[in-house]
Amino acid sequence: MADPEDDAWRSIVENYGERPQLEEDEPAPTQQERLAAYFRPPEVELPRELSDASADDADRFVPPEPEPVVLRPDRTLAWAGVLGAPVAAVVLVAMTQLTSLSIPGWAGLVLAGAFLGGFGYLVATMRKVRDDPWDDGAVL
Repeated sequence: MADPEDDAWRSIVENYGERPQLEEDEPAPTQQERLAAYFRPPEVELPRELSDASADDADRFVPPEPEPVVLRPDRTLAWAGVLGAPVAAVVLVAMTQLTSLSIPGWAGLVLAGAFLGGFGYLVATMRKVRDDPWDDGAVL
């Protein structure tokens, strides 16, 4: 004996209505075609102002020439100690590995002293108070 509930469901499914007729689509693109479409740059039309090469140069912003960076000799010497001592130490260690020479102990002390002295001098001569305490450094 058939289950009345199953008959009811079967009847609903069979008489649901007309099934939609799907149109024949063109074949699905291959993986190479999909990748080519994905990585193709979009076509962008530039505004006339940007695409016109004959725009007036007077309308364009030209930043002023920056001032040359000139450090005081004492600060230059301190930066040479901070940056030069580690570089010199690496070069000396590389030379000892490539050759049979050895580094004297005083050379390491001089390099360490140059680094620590330069760093200490730069920290000691930093400005204690900022010009504008509300200035976060952003420049527009």
